[in-house]
Amino acid sequence: MIRSFAHHLLQFSLSFLQQRMGISFLLGSICGLFVLSCVQRFQNLVSDSPEVLTGIGLSIVMGIWLGLPQLASLSRENSTEKSAAHQKQIRFTLLILSLWSICFPFLLALLNQVLHWVTLSQLTNVVFVTGLMTLSAMALILPAVFWATRLCWLATVTADDFKNSRILLHSQLARFLTGVSASLILSAYWLVPAFGWAGTLLIPLTATLFFCCIPWIGSLCESYLPEYSHWLKLDIFQQLLQPSTDRTPAQRAVAPPRIPKVIQVGSYVMSVITGVLLVTVSRILFQLYPDSLYLKVTIWAGFLLGIAVAFAFLQARKPGKLVQTTSSLSLVAALTGVGCLALFPLLVSWMLYANAYIEFAMLLSFIRGGLTASIFCLLGTCWGGWLKLSSAVRYSSKENTTVTTLPVWQPLCLLAGMLGCLWLIGSADIKLKTLTMLSSLVLLALAVLVRLTHFRLPATRWRAAGIFCGLALFTAGLLNHNNYDVRHSAKLLFSTNTFTGLRYGLKPELLPHLDEGRCLSEVEGQYGTFTIWSYRENQIQIRRSGLPFGVTTVDAGLCPHTTGELMPFVIPVILHERPADVLFLGLGAGVGVNSSLDFPVQHVTCMEPDRSLVKLYHEEITPRNAISAFDSERVELVQTPIALAMAARADAEKRYDLIIS
Repeated sequence: MIRSFAHHLLQFSLSFLQQRMGISFLLGSICGLFVLSCVQRFQNLVSDSPEVLTGIGLSIVMGIWLGLPQLASLSRENSTEKSAAHQKQIRFTLLILSLWSICFPFLLALLNQVLHWVTLSQLTNVVFVTGLMTLSAMALILPAVFWATRLCWLATVTADDFKNSRILLHSQLARFLTGVSASLILSAYWLVPAFGWAGTLLIPLTATLFFCCIPWIGSLCESYLPEYSHWLKLDIFQQLLQPSTDRTPAQRAVAPPRIPKVIQVGSYVMSVITGVLLVTVSRILFQLYPDSLYLKVTIWAGFLLGIAVAFAFLQARKPGKLVQTTSSLSLVAALTGVGCLALFPLLVSWMLYANAYIEFAMLLSFIRGGLTASIFCLLGTCWGGWLKLSSAVRYSSKENTTVTTLPVWQPLCLLAGMLGCLWLIGSADIKLKTLTMLSSLVLLALAVLVRLTHFRLPATRWRAAGIFCGLALFTAGLLNHNNYDVRHSAKLLFSTNTFTGLRYGLKPELLPHLDEGRCLSEVEGQYGTFTIWSYRENQIQIRRSGLPFGVTTVDAGLCPHTTGELMPFVIPVILHERPADVLFLGLGAGVGVNSSLDFPVQHVTCMEPDRSLVKLYHEEITPRNAISAFDSERVELVQTPIALAMAARADAEKRYDLIIS
């Protein structure tokens, strides 16, 4: 009885995974963990500066471009032989990816040795650092992404052992992306915090070994345990849909719709604008709660899940329906951008009451993660819908096959939009609200342009009402874009007085007036939005995305510097016998660097990668302090990622007496 129950339970579990999820979901889960581990460990070594993110993004995009064919054409000829060959390729590729992920720490150690050959003066060149990080990411991350993409394609080819079906092709891609999203969520919320990377990687490694050893185990069972060999007879590569011979002639005769040129070209515009919205919306959300690793992983998990939803469910078999769907997706993406700006006070109120019960840390993390995943899942659905509906399809009656163009260039446009947005915010001083509004207006113009190519009046009153409500909401969002106020969120969500007043039942309208803090200015930085606050007309506080970043004093004789800013430098310099060279890892509010001029220190080096913070120090802090440490010949500013600078070789043999972090 127990043996029969175990047998049926095993068969039911494997059948569910096979028929509902399939081999693509399993491979997506394994590849998601492997790729995330490679990216995260690489980023931990070389920091998360824009130069590093550029290299990681280019390596991922190139891996996708190399791993997927531009044209997907599958035929039924020799399907059995091809399926067997593809199964062997899947197992071989999976073993290579597993071996690469296991050996990744040794590869990072080699990269660390290479960084020791680079001088510090070379790392101050932005072009050199970007090129170095791009080559490093190409050598370490691109192979993992390439093999993961090849596994996705091989799983799609293996499942499709009959004439190519556009629906089945996108269904397999959706299953793979769903597996990747599930693995990202599990690793961020449970696996990595509980077991660490070493324990987490044992799970996909075990699944890989079991998956690759199934044929060998089956042959052993047939030889030594013929009575129980049928337990492993489940074919995990079984086709998920009915073969083409079982379809009716009407189903086989349906020709793919012709994709208008404006939709094919518009997919690239949609990709660029989606990349811009990914950056701007994430910055808006990180004004509500601190950015962290699990939230960044949640962003990409929700975005990939949205793409999977679009690939699985969005369809348009007629030109009119195709135009309506793509136009609606553009309008929804535009509403997402302006909606985050217009509804910002409402989001602040929600998070204010959620933070009041901060002792329930797990519940609070799920609230933050759920809000983040929902918004980016919506963006992913809009972009994924454009990718699917803009894929050109050609039907060959002679060969009786359908050739589908896969979206291999659109991810590059998405990356270009993200990097361009980061540059516009961090270097060109373009406001976040301006970028979001312009992006939403471009999406609205794209929706109108697509709609005009096949213009028809709404067939039903519900469609007319939907279009009218969408345009009305978009107009209302544009008119209320000034609701996005980082000063309001910083004062309400990251203040001890506000938290205490809310817990003791103070009225919400009184919460912003519990302290005398006055915001002087705000500056967009590379890693967040800086706000400058004045307290008691003598103390200046710097906040980054709402969190306190540094505190300085206008007149130290009237109001002394805080111990948290001053003591990390003063105590070591007093205890040291004769400090000559001091290294500061980060500028902060500039208190430590300014105080170093009052001590007999010969040379001070300050490493600060954020150029926006240095600009803020010169324009906001220095005029009020009437002193700038960088005007002294003893102080040297090095603007390069700290992790890379510490690993680099110094231009001359120099040993720092003190290192202040």
